[in-house]
Formats: sequence, structure tokens, C-alpha cells
Amino acid sequence: MPRVRRRDQAAVCVLLLAACLLLEGAAAAQPVVVPEATLPPSVEYQIKADFVYTVAKFVDWPDGAFASPSAPLTFGIVGSDVVADAISQALRGKKVHERPIRTVRVTDPRRALECQILYVSDADPVRIKALLDQVGAASILTIGEGGDFATRGGILGLRLSDTLVQFEVNMQSAQRAGIAISSKILRLGQVVGGVRPTSEGRK
Repeated sequence: MPRVRRRDQAAVCVLLLAACLLLEGAAAAQPVVVPEATLPPSVEYQIKADFVYTVAKFVDWPDGAFASPSAPLTFGIVGSDVVADAISQALRGKKVHERPIRTVRVTDPRRALECQILYVSDADPVRIKALLDQVGAASILTIGEGGDFATRGGILGLRLSDTLVQFEVNMQSAQRAGIAISSKILRLGQVVGGVRPTSEGRK
């Protein structure tokens, strides 16, 4: 992984601190400022992985989503080597709900069904549709990039607007997958499918 300049390290620290404060409700109405243009891709995706990791701690999967109580949480990555390596590095050694995270590179849509989280770093609408069709109503938290990922049927869509990271939540897709998302997360994003519940998942 390329070395990160001191300026980039500072930017990462500022963003992660802001994200944590947001998720704790300290600044729920404010988006997170991301100096993305100054960051190399490896750092950008470490930031996004840490953000997704924090979100995952406020998500509940149905019991049948895991093979056993001790099974790991499988985090699937659809994207380039740089994306996969950066996300894997950021999540190494971490746990969600006491389950160790296992990262896998997903190059065949059929392998998406092995995951509890699927991160899609792909803007091609044909490939996105193939992935979402393959996932169907499986208990998988689908996360993608671009302004229309959630409207296409993904659960969580990340997008950039004037250097701000914002996200959209498709509640219909989450409910179809049996995934409960905490109101702490929901109040920070925009609901594009379904109705925002007053209380959901881990508070």
C-alpha cells in the first residue's frame, strides 16, 4: 500500500472523528466533509470501510443469515485490487457483534450469496442489476456508490455532493432482506424507498 502523506493522515483523522460524532448523534443534521480530491484511492477506501464498519455495528441481521453463532461476518467486495486491498486492510482484526470480519473479493455474482455485507464499487448499471438480482431477498446489507444505487434496489447508497459524503437508504430493500437498521443511522441519511421508522434495530 502506498505511503500516506502527513496531510492525508490528518484528513483521515478529521473525517473519522466527524463520522463517529455523527453516528453518536452529536451532529446529526450535518454531512461529513471529505477532501476526496486530495486523497489517494487507498486512503479513500480505508475511510469508506471504516464508515461502513461503524454503520454495521448498528445493523441487525436475522438469525438465519449466519451458519452458526460463531460464524464470521463475510464482507464481500466488488471492485478493483486497490479497492479490495484497502478495505481488507482497514477491516483486518475487527469484529461486528462479536463476529470476526472475513473479507472476500466477489468476481462472480453467485458468490454474493456467501456474504452478510456486499460493498459494490462499480458504476456499471448492468453489473449492478446482475448483482442485485442475484442477491434478491437474501439477508445481505448491500452498499454501493453513486446517487442511484439505493433507488436501483440496493440498501445503502453512498454519494458525493460538493465534496460531501451523503447516503441514501432504501427501507423497502432492507425490510425485504430482513435487516434492521438503527434509527441512529437512518436519521443521518435520506430514505428513498419505504418509510423511515421511528425506531428500528439497535438504538
